[in-house]
Amino acid sequence: MLPGCTQKECRRIHQRGFGVLEVLISLALSVVILAATAKIYVAFKKSYRVQQALSYIQESGRHAIQVLVADTRNARYLGQIHAYWNITEAAQPHSIPAISGECFTQATMQYRWINPFTTSIDHDKNSTTPNVFAPQIAGTNDEIGPFAGCIPRSELAARTDVLTIHRVSPKPVLAAELVSRGVYIRSDLNHALEFSCETSGATCLPAGTWDKETDAIYPLTALLYWVRICTNPGIDKLCGTSDDIDQPNVPALMRTRLRETGKIETDTVSSGVVNFQVEYGIDDDDVGYPQVYLSANAVGNLNDSSSWNRWQHVRTVRFSVIVRSDVREAEYQGPNSFQIGDHVGDAAIDVTPNYRHLLFSNTVSLRNFTG
Repeated sequence: MLPGCTQKECRRIHQRGFGVLEVLISLALSVVILAATAKIYVAFKKSYRVQQALSYIQESGRHAIQVLVADTRNARYLGQIHAYWNITEAAQPHSIPAISGECFTQATMQYRWINPFTTSIDHDKNSTTPNVFAPQIAGTNDEIGPFAGCIPRSELAARTDVLTIHRVSPKPVLAAELVSRGVYIRSDLNHALEFSCETSGATCLPAGTWDKETDAIYPLTALLYWVRICTNPGIDKLCGTSDDIDQPNVPALMRTRLRETGKIETDTVSSGVVNFQVEYGIDDDDVGYPQVYLSANAVGNLNDSSSWNRWQHVRTVRFSVIVRSDVREAEYQGPNSFQIGDHVGDAAIDVTPNYRHLLFSNTVSLRNFTG
């Protein structure tokens, strides 16, 4: 016990609490600590969102370029044969049927998207080597062009290019693996035949004489790349004002393709792609490398066979895509326009403010040159 106090009085002294001043000081210190903690939390959260946005952009952009490069590099690959004018279409019942969603039709185009090898143009006048045949890689510049049959006009992003590619699948199939309604090319070193199956299995093979050593069957692959104004169009399958989760209308790079089942389907390649531009490296003089890069319109109109020979002189393809984040950042002030493709100077592509954007580019050399 303390001297001069009873046991009861000493207990009271030991049990005495904080005074008002002490409580106020403690509260003040707590507020300072909480404010500092909140500031650190907000900073970390902002940093996390920035890193998340950049990661999303990098992933989408790299994937878009990777898929484009893989498909474009093998454009014009037709298996065993290398002379396109030796490709013919099989007769009934193996001829190519009408398929829902075709990009081109024989009625309006000089060749069909799923059958570009048989055209209304005379390839072989006077039984000599032809100088006109349909291009296996081509496109349009900032417009839908002849692709309205498989791209809804209202869903194509403004001022974006369209790219079309034809090739066969790199892996041949056995006759027993053929499926009904599928479109195939059977080829050897001397000639090739495009046909469709009316039944499954080997019974759908059209008659013909083939070199046993080089005879092979490949599914025909027709591809179309374009930018849709939304990634997820919703239940109605049409882009509206708020289809995408959390953010309205996140654009995406799309791929419309002829599947091995004979159906034409569209799938998403990369979400966040707001613009897609293509330039074609032309080797008019057959010197072995491109002498100039041109937009699709400068190369020629796909619906005009007089431009087809120019398309066959494409040696390289240069892609450029602008990718944006999927989350709006009110405080972010980034570039509002990009110089991309043939859009330079006053024609630069404007982008939506308060979103992070990055530009990705790549140039691909075509393995199969037909010029």
